Amino acid sequence: MASLIECAHLAWAVGIGPLSGGSHRTPLLPGWKALQAPPLAAQAEQALHGGGFGARAYLNPSTGDMVVAYRGRDLPSALPGPARQDLPELLLGLSLVLGRQGVEIGTELRRQAITHCLAVVASAQRQGQDPGRLFFTGHGMGAALAASMAVWLGRPATLFAAAPFTVAGGGQDCHDALSHVSVQGEPMGYARHAMPFAVSAERDRAIEAGPAPVSKALALHRMDLHLALLLDERLPALMQRLPELLPALCGGSPDPAHDLIGPLIEDQLRQGAGAPSALRRFIDDVEKLPLLSAFDTPPGGRQALIALLAILHGSQAGRGTRPSRWPADEAPPGPASGTQHQHRPGIGVREPA
Repeated sequence: MASLIECAHLAWAVGIGPLSGGSHRTPLLPGWKALQAPPLAAQAEQALHGGGFGARAYLNPSTGDMVVAYRGRDLPSALPGPARQDLPELLLGLSLVLGRQGVEIGTELRRQAITHCLAVVASAQRQGQDPGRLFFTGHGMGAALAASMAVWLGRPATLFAAAPFTVAGGGQDCHDALSHVSVQGEPMGYARHAMPFAVSAERDRAIEAGPAPVSKALALHRMDLHLALLLDERLPALMQRLPELLPALCGGSPDPAHDLIGPLIEDQLRQGAGAPSALRRFIDDVEKLPLLSAFDTPPGGRQALIALLAILHGSQAGRGTRPSRWPADEAPPGPASGTQHQHRPGIGVREPA
């Protein structure tokens, strides 16, 4: 069975790269590959994309595990602006986005998802793969679709920061085949407490990563943060001790294009889970900072120091061909003129020979 980290990295992978409109080739853990969608599955992918969802199938030939991962509509872009700053507004925004019973998996969405899945499985079976090794995963609203597919087809699913959901014509019972992981305090958790959720309490795991104000809580929903917290078991406790870690790595932003955590994750995936990597070296250095009295500075200075370490380790990891802009509200001033830098230092800059 695909492990928790394997499912997490595929739930992250389906949310970036060509499927979600980007051009970046997503690194996968060693042994995994994306399956080429046969024509019928490709048509269903396009139909799902038109409805704000996406799907991609992945295979590990050495184990025979096959995972279909789903992404859903982007939560931050779906919420009104005031919901990003105020808890009552956030709760109101979630109710508008999700309705009173959660994401509705209607007949047409179900038909397209099943068409895609069965076409991919049939193609893999013709190549000698065992359909009994099929699993599902997804994040956010995509997790709602993954859970629905798992229930319909009687297969396991691992979900991350899932939206509550309802199935047209279906019940709302808990299902033992569903497992769920989320960061404590991420916004979708409010909805899961208020609406029916098909995962039992015994199979619902919350990762403690420290408190965050509402203005930063959307960053806790991000799949890349969930993945990083699972890739290195030291990071959750470190985030509880050092609240500056979240804004330093994610910029307090829900948008992964504004991150510093991405290069660290990508290097860990290239090296393999548990192997020495930029992410582990970064955490090694952050753990040493309090011992060196490096945090006897204002919080803004501590955040900047952590961010510089992330830039250092991330740029050395070789993400040099992916320049990305600072968020407009976080861009540092230019050297002398007070203008904004157009790119983050260390990202997109090759190491000297």
